[in-house]
Amino acid sequence: MDSQRYISIELTHFVGRSLLTDEARYRLLVKILKEGKLKAPGYNQLTISLKKSVSQNEMFKLAVVCFCDIPVADLGNHIGKYGAFGLSFLKPFLIMKGANPVFYIAANSIVNKAGGDFAYWWTDESAVEPPIRTGTAGAGTIKRSEYFDKMLQEYEALFRTFMRQESQRDFEKVRHLQRFLSFYVFSYLEPFDDSLTDDHPDNFYMEREWRILGHVDFSMSDVHRVILPQSFSGRFRRDLSEYVGQISFP
Repeated sequence: MDSQRYISIELTHFVGRSLLTDEARYRLLVKILKEGKLKAPGYNQLTISLKKSVSQNEMFKLAVVCFCDIPVADLGNHIGKYGAFGLSFLKPFLIMKGANPVFYIAANSIVNKAGGDFAYWWTDESAVEPPIRTGTAGAGTIKRSEYFDKMLQEYEALFRTFMRQESQRDFEKVRHLQRFLSFYVFSYLEPFDDSLTDDHPDNFYMEREWRILGHVDFSMSDVHRVILPQSFSGRFRRDLSEYVGQISFP
């Protein structure tokens, strides 16, 4: 059976987007490969800023390592945004490291607040009204990005009020739940502006992003592919003669 080309068997991470020269990006790539560690600054920290916007990636700031799920033949747009120096790993390897796709939020998508046309059930089978329903834009609607901002601010405020009132035993239980939601749900939200062109640097939907919290340790044999400009090919083979995986030139 032929595989679907819009997904890949590997996940790719590009390095040095903020650096000014290809020389600096090359040196960073070599450093990462030799050290066997991918990490983001402050990789063990989570900052929650309730007055900021989740739709602008400002409310929950957790250091994560990001990968794109794009076949190597279709990386042109992504390389145009992030540079031409990267490395990839097979999905099973990264999944065992905790990799997971993000939950994309179409910021301009409409949420209708007018009421529910359907019900859903808890496990005790008692029907309850849903808080919102989707529908056509109108007087009772709100943009999805604004709705997420509002509801997450309410969630955090309610959580903090509850924590001040409950016993130490309940505090630990709720704190555990709050950490789960913050680290494994809210930190995987990725809003995007659907009105942007495919090659716009802020059109994150085109990245098919996966994330890993914190850092990724690896050995040279775990690296499936290295991507770099062909002009660095000879130098790379001299600098990392121990690397025997694939090399691709954008």
